[in-house]
Amino acid sequence: MSHKWTANTYVELSSCAMQEVGAKIQWSPWIVSRDNVNIPMIKNQYISHVISVLLDSPGFLDYPHCNDKNLQSPPPVEELPCGPEQVVKQYILCTADIEEASYEGNDKVIAEWFHQLGIDSEAEKNTWTKQVIPWIGNQMTVNRLRGLFRHKHKDFNSFEHMDYMILVFGWLHLVKAFSILLHKQYLGTLAGIRGLQQAFDLLAWIRLQKMETKGSFWHHLDEAL
Repeated sequence: MSHKWTANTYVELSSCAMQEVGAKIQWSPWIVSRDNVNIPMIKNQYISHVISVLLDSPGFLDYPHCNDKNLQSPPPVEELPCGPEQVVKQYILCTADIEEASYEGNDKVIAEWFHQLGIDSEAEKNTWTKQVIPWIGNQMTVNRLRGLFRHKHKDFNSFEHMDYMILVFGWLHLVKAFSILLHKQYLGTLAGIRGLQQAFDLLAWIRLQKMETKGSFWHHLDEAL
């Protein structure tokens, strides 16, 4: 299998996928997701998840109250319909060499995504003035886009105002910052103040005593918490 054949195949698959997504966004709800995102868990569901991990562990095989109603999963907050017709599909857009640190760069990114989706004509722009698009990104992306709102409030129409866009920040960086804050405040020591340090030692979690910006520190801290 040659490199050229492989590259041509990927191009063909990508083109077919873009044609498919271009057709589906005309009649199906859709969102744009940029950067790292993380969906927060509801408190009761989070507690239920912790309980289920305990009940599924070998130490609870003989626990007589595993099926107690108080230990069952809580009802969903807003249950979504399920089935083949409700399956959510994800499509990856082509990469673009555009910086996202500035307002201008983010404006170009929006134009690029609309161009790839085939909805950048004047007729399509008029259509999207009557619809909304959830736009998910990390905190920096959302802040830049909010700044664009302020810069564009005097533009000609609602499309240029970006009125179609509903901004949703992705929570990932917020969750990371909160976890690191907990680590700073409650680490404690083995000999003196009993805190997370004692729990890490009992669980044999290594390399969590000192914060690190690289590697798997945050992943292990999240698992430990």
